[in-house]
Parts: sequence; structure tokens; C-alpha cells
Amino acid sequence: MLGVLVAARPAFPSSDSQQGEDRVWYWFEDCTDGKTIGFNLSLDGKIIRHLEFLACPMERTDKRGTHEESFFIVGGHTFQDEYHTKSTDKITVDIWEAGADPGDLILGIAFATKEQILLNTAHIVKLDKVSRFDLDRGLVARSYPLNVKAPSTKGSR
Repeated sequence: MLGVLVAARPAFPSSDSQQGEDRVWYWFEDCTDGKTIGFNLSLDGKIIRHLEFLACPMERTDKRGTHEESFFIVGGHTFQDEYHTKSTDKITVDIWEAGADPGDLILGIAFATKEQILLNTAHIVKLDKVSRFDLDRGLVARSYPLNVKAPSTKGSR
């Protein structure tokens, strides 16, 4: 999936505009001014992973480590209309913080077998609204602030 990143105005008050430009959102364990985000990854209409995490505004230089979520799913899906997997295949799914912006958080998402990367893509987490991306045929990523009802597995962008 290809996407376009657009610079957004920082969501943080700052008397120094340069300082405000350096404040970005990170997937972090704890902060006082963060936003709790829900994330669902669905395959063929079934949620295969649900995460809840805190997005925290921090200076770019304050980042303290990266977060990653790894799990396995069974094969039987075709990725990118090219990479066919068997139901006996064990597929590793990795989700990590791939980037930080003043208005969003970017998650990297990869599917791989021991032999091959099947899909390596990204999902842009909008901090104040639902974000939905079709990552591949039958594969959907959704994120949402937790004060908004979680979206169903079917729906529009």
C-alpha cells in the first residue's frame, strides 16, 4: 500500500515554534499527557490482534527505546496476490513504531515466514479519529482513540 504523508500542524501549545515542531507522538508506556489508542488487525473479517497502547507527545530527542509486538498466525492466505502460504505455514507478524510525526504515529506491520517477507507496510494512526487502511486483500488495520467506539470489521474509511 502506498500512502502520502502530509505535514500536520503540531497539536501541542508552544511559545517557541521550533520546539513545537520537534514534539512528536511515540508509542510509549507511560506519560501524563498521552492518548490511549486501540488498534485492530483483521484478516478476512476476523480480528487477529487487538492492542491498546499509549501515544505520548515528546521531544524527538526524548525517545526512549522502541516498542514491538510480535505474534504468529497460521498460513493459508495469499499476500500481495503473489505470495501463497499453506495452512501448515507459521507466519510471524511484527508491529512496531516506524515513525513519529507532530500529528500522527506510524506503525510498521510485517508478515513473514522463515524463508520470505510476505508483506511489509505501514499504518498511520490518527490520534483523534478512526483510521482504516486496507493493507492487502482481506487484511485491514484500524486504529482509534479509545473514547471512540471501536469500529466493526466492516465499514468505510
